[in-house]
Amino acid sequence: MSRATFAPRHGLSLLFGSALALHIIDSVVAGLVAPRPWWRLLLAMMATYFLCICIHDAVHGVLHRHRRLNQTMGFVLGLVVGLPFPLLQHAHLLHHRRVGHDDDPEAVVYRSSLLSLPLRLPLIPLFYLRTLKRLRPAQLLLTAVHVLIIVSVVAFAEGHGVPLLSTWAPPTLLAVMWFGFTTVWVPHGPEAARFMRWFNAHSGWHDDHHADPRYAFPQYAQLRAHRLVVGDARPVSPGEARRTQRLGSPVFRPDAQSAA
Repeated sequence: MSRATFAPRHGLSLLFGSALALHIIDSVVAGLVAPRPWWRLLLAMMATYFLCICIHDAVHGVLHRHRRLNQTMGFVLGLVVGLPFPLLQHAHLLHHRRVGHDDDPEAVVYRSSLLSLPLRLPLIPLFYLRTLKRLRPAQLLLTAVHVLIIVSVVAFAEGHGVPLLSTWAPPTLLAVMWFGFTTVWVPHGPEAARFMRWFNAHSGWHDDHHADPRYAFPQYAQLRAHRLVVGDARPVSPGEARRTQRLGSPVFRPDAQSAA
Protein backbone atom coordinates (compact mmCIF):
# COMPACT_ATOMS: atom_id res chain seq x y z
CA MET A 1 0.00 0.00 0.00
CA SER A 2 1.28 3.47 -0.97
CA ARG A 3 0.50 5.86 1.87
CA ALA A 4 -0.98 9.19 0.75
CA THR A 5 1.31 12.14 1.28
CA PHE A 6 -1.04 15.12 0.98
CA ALA A 7 -1.67 16.93 4.26
CA PRO A 8 -4.85 16.29 6.25
CA ARG A 9 -7.10 19.38 6.39
CA HIS A 10 -8.81 19.29 9.77
CA GLY A 11 -11.47 21.79 10.71
CA LEU A 12 -13.62 21.75 7.56
CA SER A 13 -16.07 19.20 8.90
CA LEU A 14 -16.19 21.06 12.24
CA LEU A 15 -17.57 24.15 10.50
CA PHE A 16 -19.94 22.07 8.41
CA GLY A 17 -21.09 20.02 11.40
CA SER A 18 -21.72 23.11 13.52
CA ALA A 19 -23.87 24.63 10.76
CA LEU A 20 -25.79 21.37 10.39
CA ALA A 21 -26.40 21.15 14.14
CA LEU A 22 -27.79 24.70 14.19
CA HIS A 23 -30.08 23.87 11.27
CA ILE A 24 -31.37 20.75 13.00
CA ILE A 25 -32.05 22.64 16.23
CA ASP A 26 -33.84 25.38 14.28
CA SER A 27 -35.91 22.75 12.46
CA VAL A 28 -36.91 21.05 15.70
CA VAL A 29 -37.90 24.36 17.32
CA ALA A 30 -39.90 25.32 14.22
CA GLY A 31 -41.68 21.97 14.38
CA LEU A 32 -42.73 22.68 17.95
CA VAL A 33 -44.42 25.90 16.84
CA ALA A 34 -46.20 24.63 13.73
CA PRO A 35 -46.40 21.42 11.70
CA ARG A 36 -43.49 21.16 9.32
CA PRO A 37 -44.01 20.54 5.58
CA TRP A 38 -42.56 17.33 4.20
CA TRP A 39 -39.62 19.10 2.61
CA ARG A 40 -38.54 20.53 5.98
CA LEU A 41 -38.55 17.01 7.42
CA LEU A 42 -36.52 15.82 4.45
CA LEU A 43 -33.98 18.60 4.95
CA ALA A 44 -33.73 17.72 8.65
CA MET A 45 -33.05 14.09 7.77
CA MET A 46 -30.38 15.07 5.26
CA ALA A 47 -28.77 17.44 7.76
CA THR A 48 -28.76 14.73 10.42
CA TYR A 49 -27.20 12.24 8.02
CA PHE A 50 -24.32 14.56 7.19
CA LEU A 51 -23.99 15.51 10.85
CA CYS A 52 -23.41 11.81 11.57
CA ILE A 53 -20.53 11.94 9.08
CA CYS A 54 -19.04 14.92 10.95
CA ILE A 55 -19.41 13.06 14.25
CA HIS A 56 -17.65 10.13 12.60
CA ASP A 57 -14.75 12.48 11.88
CA ALA A 58 -14.68 13.40 15.57
CA VAL A 59 -14.60 9.70 16.44
CA HIS A 60 -11.36 9.42 14.47
CA GLY A 61 -9.94 12.63 15.92
CA VAL A 62 -9.99 14.50 12.60
CA LEU A 63 -12.85 16.92 13.28
CA HIS A 64 -10.20 19.31 14.60
CA ARG A 65 -6.45 18.97 15.09
CA HIS A 66 -6.67 19.93 18.78
CA ARG A 67 -7.77 16.82 20.65
CA ARG A 68 -9.65 18.61 23.42
CA LEU A 69 -11.74 20.63 20.96
CA ASN A 70 -12.28 17.53 18.84
CA GLN A 71 -13.58 15.55 21.81
CA THR A 72 -15.70 18.41 23.15
CA MET A 73 -17.39 19.08 19.82
CA GLY A 74 -17.88 15.37 19.24
CA PHE A 75 -19.74 15.24 22.54
CA VAL A 76 -21.84 18.34 21.70
CA LEU A 77 -22.72 17.20 18.18
CA GLY A 78 -23.56 13.76 19.54
CA LEU A 79 -26.21 15.36 21.74
CA VAL A 80 -28.03 16.61 18.65
CA VAL A 81 -28.49 13.08 17.31
CA GLY A 82 -28.82 11.39 20.71
CA LEU A 83 -25.70 9.21 20.38
CA PRO A 84 -23.34 9.14 23.39
CA PHE A 85 -20.04 10.16 21.86
CA PRO A 86 -17.64 8.33 24.25
CA LEU A 87 -19.48 5.04 23.71
CA LEU A 88 -19.77 5.62 19.97
CA GLN A 89 -16.08 6.47 19.67
CA HIS A 90 -14.91 3.40 21.54
CA ALA A 91 -17.27 1.06 19.67
CA HIS A 92 -16.44 2.40 16.22
CA LEU A 93 -12.69 2.33 16.76
CA LEU A 94 -13.13 -1.26 17.90
CA HIS A 95 -14.97 -1.88 14.62
CA HIS A 96 -11.93 -0.65 12.69
CA ARG A 97 -9.66 -3.02 14.61
CA ARG A 98 -12.01 -6.02 14.52
CA VAL A 99 -13.99 -5.73 11.28
CA GLY A 100 -15.11 -9.18 10.21
CA HIS A 101 -14.75 -10.67 13.71
CA ASP A 102 -17.51 -11.71 16.09
CA ASP A 103 -16.63 -9.01 18.62
CA ASP A 104 -17.07 -6.22 16.06
CA PRO A 105 -20.00 -4.14 17.45
CA GLU A 106 -21.18 -3.41 13.92
CA ALA A 107 -21.06 -7.01 12.70
CA VAL A 108 -24.68 -7.51 13.73
CA VAL A 109 -25.62 -5.02 11.01
CA TYR A 110 -23.45 -6.10 8.07
CA ARG A 111 -24.09 -9.79 8.70
CA SER A 112 -27.82 -9.24 8.33
CA SER A 113 -29.76 -10.04 5.19
CA LEU A 114 -31.40 -7.18 3.34
CA LEU A 115 -34.83 -8.36 4.54
CA SER A 116 -33.88 -8.40 8.22
CA LEU A 117 -31.86 -5.20 8.04
CA PRO A 118 -34.76 -2.78 8.83
CA LEU A 119 -35.19 -4.57 12.16
CA ARG A 120 -31.49 -4.34 13.01
CA LEU A 121 -30.67 -0.76 12.00
CA PRO A 122 -32.79 1.01 14.68
CA LEU A 123 -31.02 -1.08 17.32
CA ILE A 124 -27.45 -0.04 16.44
CA PRO A 125 -27.07 2.09 19.62
CA LEU A 126 -28.17 -0.89 21.72
CA PHE A 127 -25.57 -3.12 20.09
CA TYR A 128 -22.91 -0.58 20.99
CA LEU A 129 -23.84 -1.08 24.65
CA ARG A 130 -21.96 -4.36 24.52
CA THR A 131 -18.75 -2.33 24.65
CA LEU A 132 -19.69 -0.55 27.89
CA LYS A 133 -17.55 -2.90 29.94
CA ARG A 134 -14.53 -1.88 27.86
CA LEU A 135 -14.85 1.83 28.66
CA ARG A 136 -12.53 3.59 31.07
CA PRO A 137 -14.13 5.26 34.13
CA ALA A 138 -13.94 8.72 32.53
CA GLN A 139 -15.60 7.43 29.36
CA LEU A 140 -18.33 5.73 31.38
CA LEU A 141 -18.96 8.96 33.28
CA LEU A 142 -19.22 11.02 30.10
CA THR A 143 -21.55 8.45 28.54
CA ALA A 144 -23.79 8.62 31.61
CA VAL A 145 -23.74 12.44 31.49
CA HIS A 146 -24.68 12.37 27.81
CA VAL A 147 -27.64 10.05 28.40
CA LEU A 148 -28.73 12.07 31.44
CA ILE A 149 -28.75 15.30 29.43
CA ILE A 150 -30.87 13.79 26.64
CA VAL A 151 -33.34 12.13 29.02
CA SER A 152 -33.62 15.27 31.16
CA VAL A 153 -34.27 17.60 28.22
CA VAL A 154 -36.88 15.29 26.68
CA ALA A 155 -38.58 14.63 30.04
CA PHE A 156 -38.68 18.33 30.89
CA ALA A 157 -40.14 19.24 27.50
CA GLU A 158 -42.74 16.49 27.51
CA GLY A 159 -43.66 17.28 31.11
CA HIS A 160 -44.46 20.83 30.07
CA GLY A 161 -46.55 19.84 27.10
CA VAL A 162 -43.85 20.33 24.48
CA PRO A 163 -43.81 17.32 22.09
CA LEU A 164 -40.05 17.34 21.66
CA LEU A 165 -39.67 13.58 21.31
CA SER A 166 -42.19 13.23 18.47
CA THR A 167 -40.67 16.24 16.67
CA TRP A 168 -37.00 15.34 17.01
CA ALA A 169 -36.88 11.55 17.12
CA PRO A 170 -38.49 10.38 13.82
CA PRO A 171 -36.25 12.24 11.34
CA THR A 172 -33.22 11.56 13.54
CA LEU A 173 -33.90 7.83 13.73
CA LEU A 174 -34.50 7.58 9.98
CA ALA A 175 -31.28 9.46 9.24
CA VAL A 176 -29.26 7.26 11.61
CA MET A 177 -30.76 4.16 9.97
CA TRP A 178 -29.84 5.42 6.52
CA PHE A 179 -26.34 6.22 7.78
CA GLY A 180 -26.00 2.68 9.10
CA PHE A 181 -27.21 1.28 5.79
CA THR A 182 -24.86 3.27 3.56
CA THR A 183 -21.74 3.19 5.74
CA VAL A 184 -21.98 -0.17 7.51
CA TRP A 185 -24.16 -2.63 5.59
CA VAL A 186 -23.39 -1.54 2.03
CA PRO A 187 -19.55 -1.65 2.24
CA HIS A 188 -19.30 -4.64 4.59
CA GLY A 189 -22.50 -6.58 3.94
CA PRO A 190 -23.20 -9.70 1.87
CA GLU A 191 -24.32 -7.65 -1.15
CA ALA A 192 -21.36 -5.25 -1.15
CA ALA A 193 -20.23 -6.08 -4.67
CA ARG A 194 -23.67 -5.27 -6.07
CA PHE A 195 -24.48 -2.17 -4.01
CA MET A 196 -21.07 -0.51 -4.13
CA ARG A 197 -21.51 0.40 -7.79
CA TRP A 198 -24.53 2.50 -6.79
CA PHE A 199 -23.20 3.80 -3.46
CA ASN A 200 -19.55 4.20 -4.35
CA ALA A 201 -19.48 7.76 -2.98
CA HIS A 202 -20.18 6.16 0.40
CA SER A 203 -19.02 2.55 0.05
CA GLY A 204 -15.96 2.88 -2.12
CA TRP A 205 -14.70 5.85 -0.16
CA HIS A 206 -15.60 4.01 3.04
CA ASP A 207 -13.09 1.32 2.09
CA ASP A 208 -10.47 4.00 1.45
CA HIS A 209 -11.26 5.51 4.84
CA HIS A 210 -10.62 2.13 6.46
CA ALA A 211 -7.30 1.96 4.64
CA ASP A 212 -6.22 5.43 5.81
CA PRO A 213 -8.42 7.07 8.51
CA ARG A 214 -6.18 10.14 8.85
CA TYR A 215 -8.43 12.17 6.57
CA ALA A 216 -11.78 13.83 7.25
CA PHE A 217 -14.67 13.29 4.86
CA PRO A 218 -14.06 16.47 2.75
CA GLN A 219 -10.86 14.74 1.57
CA TYR A 220 -12.33 11.30 0.87
CA ALA A 221 -12.46 11.96 -2.89
CA GLN A 222 -8.81 13.03 -2.84
CA LEU A 223 -7.84 9.90 -0.94
CA ARG A 224 -9.86 7.78 -3.38
CA ALA A 225 -8.10 9.41 -6.33
CA HIS A 226 -4.69 8.70 -4.82
CA ARG A 227 -5.49 5.05 -4.18
CA LEU A 228 -6.89 4.57 -7.69
CA VAL A 229 -3.82 6.13 -9.28
CA VAL A 230 -1.27 4.07 -7.34
CA GLY A 231 -3.28 0.87 -7.73
CA ASP A 232 -4.30 0.34 -4.12
CA ALA A 233 -7.99 0.38 -5.11
CA ARG A 234 -10.06 -0.55 -8.14
CA PRO A 235 -13.03 1.39 -9.56
CA VAL A 236 -16.35 -0.01 -8.37
CA SER A 237 -18.29 1.17 -11.44
CA PRO A 238 -17.56 2.24 -15.03
CA GLY A 239 -16.38 5.82 -15.13
CA GLU A 240 -15.75 6.03 -11.37
CA ALA A 241 -12.01 6.46 -11.80
CA ARG A 242 -12.50 9.36 -14.22
CA ARG A 243 -15.04 11.14 -12.02
CA THR A 244 -13.00 10.73 -8.86
CA GLN A 245 -9.82 11.81 -10.63
CA ARG A 246 -11.42 15.17 -11.42
CA LEU A 247 -12.39 15.64 -7.78
CA GLY A 248 -9.00 14.70 -6.43
CA SER A 249 -6.71 16.09 -9.13
CA PRO A 250 -5.29 19.05 -7.12
CA VAL A 251 -3.67 16.70 -4.62
CA PHE A 252 -3.09 13.32 -6.21
CA ARG A 253 -1.04 14.38 -9.22
CA PRO A 254 2.25 14.70 -7.30
CA ASP A 255 1.69 11.24 -5.87
CA ALA A 256 0.84 9.90 -9.31
CA GLN A 257 4.01 11.36 -10.80
CA SER A 258 6.19 9.98 -8.03
CA ALA A 259 4.52 6.59 -8.36
CA ALA A 260 5.23 6.60 -12.09
